[in-house]
Amino acid sequence: MGLRWIEKELPGLRFDVMLCNPPYLPDLGFKEILVYQTTGGTFLAREVLSRGLEFADRVFLNLSSICEGVLDTLVPRSGSLKRIGRVHRIPFRVPIACRVPGYLRRLLKRGLEEAPRGRYRYWHNISTYALSRT
Repeated sequence: MGLRWIEKELPGLRFDVMLCNPPYLPDLGFKEILVYQTTGGTFLAREVLSRGLEFADRVFLNLSSICEGVLDTLVPRSGSLKRIGRVHRIPFRVPIACRVPGYLRRLLKRGLEEAPRGRYRYWHNISTYALSRT
């Protein structure tokens, strides 16, 4: 659904701030990932980055290190994207990513970290970004 519901249900309404914690698993050619919309796909992040400033003066998103690079080109020319606050290193616990053959290998090339031992095998970084007008 993305941001279309704002246009449909709240036409003309503008917000001071938009907060978004979108799914962040890039499909990387693995269409099975897109079936799990609560974790898979970067559609909402893409839409918020490219259109969020149409609806709000400031936009904040939480994004994983594994989707960096996929989203970098989406910031509008009239906006700027800046990492704010601390980077949080957290366990990567997304079962579907572990079940799709070959997917974890691709994520490891994109910044997913594998721990040699410990309670959690995989880790990634979550950062908060501010999208604002320049």
